Amino acid sequence: MALTVKRYILQPVFVNTYLLVDHDSKETAIIDPGEDIAEISQFINDEKLKLKYIINTHLHFDHCAGNAKLKSLFPNSQICSPKLEQDFVNDSTKNASLGHYKLEPFEIDKLLEENDTLGLGETILKIISIPGHTHGHIAILAENAIFSGDLIFKNGVGRTDLFSGDPNALDKSIAKIDTLVKSIPQVTIYPGHGPSSN
Repeated sequence: MALTVKRYILQPVFVNTYLLVDHDSKETAIIDPGEDIAEISQFINDEKLKLKYIINTHLHFDHCAGNAKLKSLFPNSQICSPKLEQDFVNDSTKNASLGHYKLEPFEIDKLLEENDTLGLGETILKIISIPGHTHGHIAILAENAIFSGDLIFKNGVGRTDLFSGDPNALDKSIAKIDTLVKSIPQVTIYPGHGPSSN
């Protein structure tokens, strides 16, 4: 695998924030940044990495709480978020903060949808549409790693009782990921919360 994956568990709500580093180019992506990005930022600077993308699997507040801070520290990076959820940022019902958490506003640089790709050095990150937890939810496929956000966890599945959640869509998305997993040798699923699974 040409990528290194580092996991950080950040507040709010113990979200898994993933740092992907391409070995040769040092190009880097962050998936679902939680609020306290100090350690990640320090690592990027210490290792002289090039933060290229800040990617959100969906725009619930816990999965994008660090977007604005990262963009201010690394202005050449691009915030990449699901196309169907661009109106979540400033709506506490849609982003699930429900007025209990103040999400720092940010501008989306690139809207993502099914089959879009992002280049990270020689690695291609492929975008997979997996609605259910939210209607615009995406997964990111990088070599033999799938970053699944809040679709599926090691011991459960994502909730569907928040804005735009849909249990039928969730079931179809789980089946879609299951089919994909069977086609990839030694695949690892990295979820939005909790441990990874094979």
